[in-house]
Amino acid sequence: MPKSRRDDVEMPPRDATDTALAQLGHTLRWTFDVDLGELCEGHHVIARGIQEEAEGASLHYEFVPGITRTASEGRPFFWYWMLYATDDIGTQYEDYNSGAVSEEGGAASHGTRDIGGLIPSGATQLTLRFEPAASWAHPGKHVRELVIDLHTGQATTRP
Repeated sequence: MPKSRRDDVEMPPRDATDTALAQLGHTLRWTFDVDLGELCEGHHVIARGIQEEAEGASLHYEFVPGITRTASEGRPFFWYWMLYATDDIGTQYEDYNSGAVSEEGGAASHGTRDIGGLIPSGATQLTLRFEPAASWAHPGKHVRELVIDLHTGQATTRP
């Protein structure tokens, strides 16, 4: 995957996310493809969309390039960036930051991150705030906030 600068990455197709969703029998309510930047060393995070289930909502994303078990050896949780959610009606979202990520490697690895609860039907805008992994002194730019219009699904970034 060619890079022109450390902060640029070629957006891969949604294959990792689409495959994982198909295997689980899940769908995304809101879809988008936003490069959040290098939230952990050597891997961009591409936000792909939000899934809603009875127990809560989750962000689906991909690491580019994919995460491998070998890359994690000696650096446990080097990839563990943080997510915080708010909406326009003041809903209290938990910040457990639980989720899962594939360690199969390849062009991209699929992952999910718990948003912290259900998105109320009265909300019209969801804001996700991101912090790079604690072990990573990020040298370049990354998206600090992703604002999702819950009516249209359009996602806008704030540096």
